[in-house]
Amino acid sequence: MFGNPPFRDPTSVGEYAFYPWLYHLIVAFLGKILGIFFVVTKVVPILILTLSMLVLYQIARENFNRRVAIVAVLIPLALKFPEAHPRALLSMVMIPLFYLALFRFSRDRDVKNSVFLGVSWGLAGLTHVLGTFGAGAILLTKTVMDKIKRMKIKYNIVAIAIGVTILLLFWGPLLFVYHAKTPNPYQELVMRHFTLPEFIVSFLTFPLSFSGLKIFLGMLTIPGIILGLIRYRDVFLPSLLGILGAGVLFIVLGDNLVAYKLSSYYFTLNALAILESLNWLSENLKWSKIMPLAVILLMGTSAITVGDYANSPWTAIGFKDPWYNDLRCWILTNSDVNMVFLSSYESSFFLFSISGRKTVLFRRTHASPFVDYDKRSLDIAIALAGNDTEESLRILKKYNVAYIYIDSFTKRDPIWVPYKYSSILREKGIECRVGYVPYDPADPKSVKIKACRVKFKINPKLKRMLKLVYSNGETKIYKLINGQDN
Repeated sequence: MFGNPPFRDPTSVGEYAFYPWLYHLIVAFLGKILGIFFVVTKVVPILILTLSMLVLYQIARENFNRRVAIVAVLIPLALKFPEAHPRALLSMVMIPLFYLALFRFSRDRDVKNSVFLGVSWGLAGLTHVLGTFGAGAILLTKTVMDKIKRMKIKYNIVAIAIGVTILLLFWGPLLFVYHAKTPNPYQELVMRHFTLPEFIVSFLTFPLSFSGLKIFLGMLTIPGIILGLIRYRDVFLPSLLGILGAGVLFIVLGDNLVAYKLSSYYFTLNALAILESLNWLSENLKWSKIMPLAVILLMGTSAITVGDYANSPWTAIGFKDPWYNDLRCWILTNSDVNMVFLSSYESSFFLFSISGRKTVLFRRTHASPFVDYDKRSLDIAIALAGNDTEESLRILKKYNVAYIYIDSFTKRDPIWVPYKYSSILREKGIECRVGYVPYDPADPKSVKIKACRVKFKINPKLKRMLKLVYSNGETKIYKLINGQDN
């Protein structure tokens, strides 16, 4: 939306996108066409919800009776209001699309359906990494089960080959350029406290993962899972075994975050379970009496969903005129999309969010795993707190820094580097406080790293090389003036 190609890392100059970029491509396209900054909060959730309704309707129409298909459009909103995030597009649209293909493939194995299955997996993987791992685990599990049953798996192989080919559009550079090396290993550190027993419990109880009045949906999801294992064993069994196996495997491998995020598949499994229950009721009881009750239940839970969304503080913030409008307008007017801002971790996160400008630092849990943020943090600590102005300017030039941003939060957001770098800081005469810092500041249970903390402030000698170009209270932007004393 700000002019960055979706396959380039928008936060770091010259780096490849570290996330699957299909969602971002869609958002950027909509932002360009509609010309509104709030396309994410005002347009994308409605688009995701509409697509989810259409896909679930098609699943119901093809695999259940048409009376159930009419009610199917109420299920997505009854379960969830989509947040403006790739994970919502994955869980509410791409995974249901994968299941639409899986149902067709299980019913009729041919080239057309195997191509659709492979493409749907590829699209899921281009939307979110969980699309690669979860759907891939389900497809692989189904292939193994088919082989055990002595069924021909040539069309399974076709689907897998097509899916892998599409997935290489994203994974190719990560594997063959970055060689899958992750100097910022957040996939290993985030959610490290999520244990195997916790995953097993969450997996076994997902049909009951509702609160308040929505718990009545459990009256449909629990029997629906059982009915699905009876009626559509070729779909439900590999799904459950695939998700369970993938979660266990990733926890054993130390990637607890992936196991935790596999919950993205529970939306579709619950939706299918509800369809199964409604289908059984329509075939065994008088539908004219059942349908009004089903509609009331789904519309009632949908009202709860909308109410929860409307009352969320994040929603309220998203629809207000932001306090940072003046700052955002200044940045967009006075800087190019590829100009680099230097600020603290959280303020850099904020700057990127409102302007799309590149930053040197970033909140580690939202930054590229392929960029060494420990080394960057060390360099920036030396540049800002060191006494060698020439070295400071050399480091700023290395990272293409054009502006340095300061606000009330940067004072409380120190630069930190692992303790192993403490000797380098001491050699540079830089004071630092040793302590344990949370790797993920948003998670109270986050892994804590023994680190040296350096205040984010500009050395007086370096400040003479900068020009104050924006000031509003404690918010200030300094511009680097070609390394010359200002």
